[in-house]
Amino acid sequence: MDEHEKFLWISLPREVDHYHVEKLGRQVDEELLQKPVECLVFDFKETDFMDSSGVGLVMGRLRTIRTFGGRVYLTNESRRIRQMFQVSGVYEYMGSLADTEKEEEE
Repeated sequence: MDEHEKFLWISLPREVDHYHVEKLGRQVDEELLQKPVECLVFDFKETDFMDSSGVGLVMGRLRTIRTFGGRVYLTNESRRIRQMFQVSGVYEYMGSLADTEKEEEE
């Protein structure tokens, strides 16, 4: 996790599944409660796999940061992850910094 001014940048692991999400969610919540964060960015650059618990991780942190007037952004989502967020309606509540989309190997 990296904080620059009032940004909290979360670099997600290769697999974002139930096992990883539990621990990561607690860590992010602690950071949000301890520091004045206005913008939370989830970086999927290294992520190859995500299940529905990843959507829950993002939406849960969105609810938390909104209580402080903050915003959430996603970046470097693969095509598959972007589709999962589109289907779940996540992009209605937050933006994507998708200047560079990770290409999936087929």
